[in-house]
Amino acid sequence: MIYGNAGLSRINDTPDKDICDQRVPTQEDVLRVRTKLLKLLAHRCARYTMDDSSSLPTPVVHDLFASICFVLGIDTMDEEAVVIRFMDADIGEEFQKNLKILEHSIEIGNELWQQMLINMSGIENIALKDTLVSIGGFWERYDYQFFAHQIPCDIDYPLCHPISDSLLGIAYINEYLCSLNIEECFLRQFDTARCNRLLAHRYPDYRGLLINVYEPIASNALGLSLIGNDPFALTVSAEHCAEIACLLKPLTKAERSRALRDAAEVLSDSLGIPDFESRDYLRRFATDLLPRIEVALTNGNLGYLFSSFS
Repeated sequence: MIYGNAGLSRINDTPDKDICDQRVPTQEDVLRVRTKLLKLLAHRCARYTMDDSSSLPTPVVHDLFASICFVLGIDTMDEEAVVIRFMDADIGEEFQKNLKILEHSIEIGNELWQQMLINMSGIENIALKDTLVSIGGFWERYDYQFFAHQIPCDIDYPLCHPISDSLLGIAYINEYLCSLNIEECFLRQFDTARCNRLLAHRYPDYRGLLINVYEPIASNALGLSLIGNDPFALTVSAEHCAEIACLLKPLTKAERSRALRDAAEVLSDSLGIPDFESRDYLRRFATDLLPRIEVALTNGNLGYLFSSFS
């Protein structure tokens, strides 16, 4: 055997109730599923070489097997769930069915990328531009038939909420593009010149730095919303910082968290953000901002988080 129980030993998620209600698999069931996977691997190796070779470099075989696991969704299931799912199934048929689903995911991803180009805020950042160009070549380089788990492009631009490293292939790309679309649609609501002035104040070389441009804009807009000021102004003066400190200092940590989440809701309403995903993205940012606000309140320096460019 080439892999033993590779791909069947990742215990990440609890199987759902329907799976748990089924019988507990025996060792024979485990061996049967393992054999099915190895037969599928042998078949994919033959397809990869077009039956022209009986041997492949070990790294390539490993990648072919990793691709099979990705297509079948094995990496997101525990061993028992995998065995139960496949012990009586035609694993080759399941693989082909999932390839079709993957094709649809690629179509969705390409549409997301096209939409991203339309939704660009106009704020210049070299890492963002280079990342989008590289993703533009992903659609031709991505070999979902044999290496579906790979991400053949360079993604340098950091998101406000990083994508989990557990996501692979088109799943990672689509999640990244969804988040980036949310960020850029948010930024488009503000005057580009004001955004650039704010960023230049915080990061003089913001165009060339590897920074997320959503965070400082969202931070200032959130701070202004917190004290009932116009978020579109974007600039947070020393007086504004004093108001924010006066509002938050008497509150408990839980009350501060709630105040920030409420401010995120007010800001979402001000921007006319209708969809749950975008509103939740901003709420999560507000929640993530709390530890930094706690430190800033202790040090008496909210100017570290909220910037004035007037």
